[in-house]
Amino acid sequence: MDINSDSVVVFSKGVMNPDEIDAMRKFNEALVPLLDAIGAKVIGKFEVETQFIGNCTAEFINAVQFPNAQVANDFFDSAEYENLLNYRDKAFSSLNIFLSKTANAGQIIQSDKALSVTFAMPNPSETEALQEYAEKAGKLSHRFSIKPIAKYVVTGQFFGECKAGFIAFSEADNSEEMQSFFDSSEYQKLVQLRDLGLKEANVYDLNQ
Repeated sequence: MDINSDSVVVFSKGVMNPDEIDAMRKFNEALVPLLDAIGAKVIGKFEVETQFIGNCTAEFINAVQFPNAQVANDFFDSAEYENLLNYRDKAFSSLNIFLSKTANAGQIIQSDKALSVTFAMPNPSETEALQEYAEKAGKLSHRFSIKPIAKYVVTGQFFGECKAGFIAFSEADNSEEMQSFFDSSEYQKLVQLRDLGLKEANVYDLNQ
């Protein structure tokens, strides 16, 4: 699905609480019609297979497109959404919700190959380290057939403790190639640069 110039994407990621299945059911049953009523639509639902990098655990990642940022902000500030917080807070052991804007008009979040996503927070004090890491990691990723396909700039956060300044999707021929990339000796040499340039980084292997 194309992303138009005014629309924004709200990403949620987290871990479900297995002891609160009923709360999850009630939360989802109430949430869906609220989203439909304001023209918001789900454009991505993913299960996390593996976490390559990071300490912010997630079992799922969802993406919902809103007509614009004002609609998204009004939705999360609304009394209708506030009425769901009791169910939401029971249903998830951890949850992070980010407001984002597409960095490339018309991009889509889908692939017939293996898919990964990065949630990362740049360190503004280490822009040179981040640039060097991005350039070297980008060149190395080509050797493992890893290709960037979509990027979003995080403009706000509605909930959660994990941080992100951008969200980037990549594809590869298979998940093993992605794992080999992160395990490679060449990538390990970049970890110090990565940890300087990024305050926080979490990379997940996704099941579409």
